[in-house]
Amino acid sequence: MRALLTSLLIAAQQRAAAFESTTMVETPAPPPNVLLLFADDLGINQANIPGQPLSYTGVSGAIKTPNLAKMASEGTTFMQWYSAFHVCTPSRASLMTARLPVRLGLGDGVLAPDATGGLQLNETTMAETLRRLGYATAMFGKWHLGQREQYLPHNRGFDIYFGIPFSCDMGCGAWHGPHPTRCFPSPLPLLSCATGSVAKVEEQPTNLATLTQRYADFGAAFIANHSAADRPWFLFASFNHVHVTDANYSKANPPPGYSDWQFSSVEFCGSSGRGGTGDAVQELDDAVGQLLASVKRAGAERKTITFFTSDNGNPEYGDMLGNLPLRGYKASNWEGGVREPAIVRWPGRIAAGVTSWALATTYDIYPTVMRLAGGSMPPGRVYDGKDLSAVLLSGASTPHACLFHWHDSELGQGGRGLSAVRCGDYKAHFYTQNDYATEANRSKSWPAGKQDPPLLFLLTQTEQSETVQVDPASEEYASHMKVIGRARDAHLASIAPVCSQNKASECGGTNWSYAVCADHDSKSKFPQWPLCTITPAGWTAKTCV
Repeated sequence: MRALLTSLLIAAQQRAAAFESTTMVETPAPPPNVLLLFADDLGINQANIPGQPLSYTGVSGAIKTPNLAKMASEGTTFMQWYSAFHVCTPSRASLMTARLPVRLGLGDGVLAPDATGGLQLNETTMAETLRRLGYATAMFGKWHLGQREQYLPHNRGFDIYFGIPFSCDMGCGAWHGPHPTRCFPSPLPLLSCATGSVAKVEEQPTNLATLTQRYADFGAAFIANHSAADRPWFLFASFNHVHVTDANYSKANPPPGYSDWQFSSVEFCGSSGRGGTGDAVQELDDAVGQLLASVKRAGAERKTITFFTSDNGNPEYGDMLGNLPLRGYKASNWEGGVREPAIVRWPGRIAAGVTSWALATTYDIYPTVMRLAGGSMPPGRVYDGKDLSAVLLSGASTPHACLFHWHDSELGQGGRGLSAVRCGDYKAHFYTQNDYATEANRSKSWPAGKQDPPLLFLLTQTEQSETVQVDPASEEYASHMKVIGRARDAHLASIAPVCSQNKASECGGTNWSYAVCADHDSKSKFPQWPLCTITPAGWTAKTCV
């Protein structure tokens, strides 16, 4: 792994060492290192952080996350931290740009592994801006913002990248059986690349049994190298855990159960009380601990701000108790689909052991980091993210008056698009998705579809489950819906139509020729395995599933 990292660093350094000018603003301290720990599909109740007033129980103790618990004891844990969207690609696009997916042409679901489009090249990512400020930048893991060369991380601001460019279920591997006859669009690829070079396929299919440890090794080496050089660094640690390897509700255990269609190393197989899903959470926690230990060994703890969160909630086919007590799951704008576990740590700067109820979002990370790094956001854009530095450093109240939850990019007042709005403690649903409350043994299930009149809920520190509706005939309803309605109208007025990267009828769609394939002639070498195979051992690696 160190040899791979060294080769990537050399390739990155061969590019022209010129940073574009970036407007500077005053900052009270040297720019911090930034460690961004990002989970895939992790529910707020799957993390086990004792002492929190809501969720964070590790599904009633069945899952152990001691490293996240330690991180929380040394930083701030958020009760109301939101994703920009309820599924992967749109959420990650907002993380990288501080803009809601509807502004990016990525608000219509996830990009396929043979997608035509990606995060459009006229958008400036957080990595690009930090690199202009002199940061060394690296990423490992899931990208999911386009697998074509121009969209990959090494061409979007990261000096080096090592990972699977999309979800772990978007290509075949060992979990498809010993002799798969068909694999569309291609076996799951593992890439390595550096700025100035073309992406290399290291494995196809990927050996998931060793993947998470290799991610941790890659990250640890990057932290050590750049901390020693006393150059600020940004590491985006984007784990493939805890996304299932087969997103199939019928393969989950009987409700309110969990999925065993997960991968983890042999060391973690059967380690939790929630099957394969819980095992994956515990391996994720172990890798987080390794990266935090690397920061400590490098003597960089007080120079490093660390964020931990997830792209969206756990799906109903992952762990049906993973988002409790929140309603709903991934792919919905119920709280369980968009409210995430979140911890921020910076020893000596952020108070230790604090619980915050401030509204905060994943797309706030970019502007917050810019403020702390002494930079400014690229001009000419409407940003939805806010600077959280006052919340983090002095316990200030949230900078958000309202949060806007889109179901897809459909514009107008009558469609599914802007399906929920939260202003203060009140949240209105104009269009709802299946909440699976009956399957999860909840007391009440709300019907999916257009809500007329809109559903309105008061979210308090003691009631977060979106169960008790505000009476539509009440003055409380009328007054708060008036505030929400005005905010919704103003927000809709700020949205300019953008060509969808998902829709073939616009500028998206799929094309098999864009699927990642290391060897189109692989059948001549490995006739028994699907096309594009270069590492046959990946078909038989033990992955617990």
